[in-house]
Amino acid sequence: MLGAVTGGDIARRLLQPSRYPALLKAGIDKTASHTLKISRRVKEEAPRNYLKRPFEALEKSFISGREWRRYKRHARTYKDQLFSKYNALCETPDFNRPYIFFPLQYQPERTSSPEGGRFSNQLLALKMLVFHLPEGWQVVVKENPTQLLSHSAHGERGRLPYFYDDLKSLGRVVFVPVETSQFDLIDNARAVSTLTGTTGFEAVLRGKPALVFGHVWYLGCDGTYPVYNNDELSRAMQLVASGTTPQRSKVLLFMLALNEAGFSGFLNPKRFRAGKEETAENVKNLKNLALCTLGLDQ
Repeated sequence: MLGAVTGGDIARRLLQPSRYPALLKAGIDKTASHTLKISRRVKEEAPRNYLKRPFEALEKSFISGREWRRYKRHARTYKDQLFSKYNALCETPDFNRPYIFFPLQYQPERTSSPEGGRFSNQLLALKMLVFHLPEGWQVVVKENPTQLLSHSAHGERGRLPYFYDDLKSLGRVVFVPVETSQFDLIDNARAVSTLTGTTGFEAVLRGKPALVFGHVWYLGCDGTYPVYNNDELSRAMQLVASGTTPQRSKVLLFMLALNEAGFSGFLNPKRFRAGKEETAENVKNLKNLALCTLGLDQ
């Protein structure tokens, strides 16, 4: 009989106290007890997360499944409210007016902290951009769609309602709807600005300069300008305003050099199902890369 039912059937039967004696009499008392514990654990425990209870140390704070579900409900409501607030500030982009395109980074994520350095607060980067804008130019800002997805990711941890108000108060900042084509925004911009986003590399591939505030893999490619202070941004903006654009031949040479010097690997094992040998080789390659970066012998 047991072979004809599914694990879900067994779990549901185990949750009915009247079924316990029959199952025990069938000689599967250990299986029943184990399955019951698993069912209760799935029901009560939260998945791995970085949340904690107030006034408790992180290493000693473990929220329950009920607390987790309540948190996720509140998170969805919060992101829906943020999305409504953002949409209320949006307007149709004017492609006839010169602008710098700034796609916001998803947060919290390593692409902004630590790779964005001091600019992990994107407000600082936008303040600098607005300050150095030529007369008549704008900064067009587009929110990262993943940031405000209701039922996935953790975007509620990386935005506060007044963030959009602070950006808008800078003046010469325009928000556009998240469904606006990324490529239309790049193609009609004078330049793209980002912390570490791949939009910067997409820009140089499409013949647009990229002002890069963070530490990213494509720095060094023709048309990319690292920006760590006001002087560097001022010089980069002068080049952009003068019409300087990436040379396609140099961009292609960068890609060729990257292919020759790089190796296939992964940073997040959860997103790459590798065997033990592949994982060991990947760790070795990453270690050698780190040593080379530091100027140390392998």
